[in-house]
Amino acid sequence: MALNKIELEKQILKLLNDMSKIEKKPENARKLFASQLATIIDNYVKSATIIATPEKILAAGLSNSAGPVVAANNLICSIT
Repeated sequence: MALNKIELEKQILKLLNDMSKIEKKPENARKLFASQLATIIDNYVKSATIIATPEKILAAGLSNSAGPVVAANNLICSIT
């Protein structure tokens, strides 16, 4: 799936609005905010679709003379 920046913004705004309702113990609100923001970002990044064409996979494999890490670095993918 393509990354949806508008949905990410909506989720962050909702989180900020929810956090503004917490009046007691601001240190707890900060911890909750950080945890929930991390989850929102994690879900956003994991929603990306990575497309590696066979040609790029083959080219990365052929460049493997220095080991698998170099081959992985040579594999260029697009994120949609």
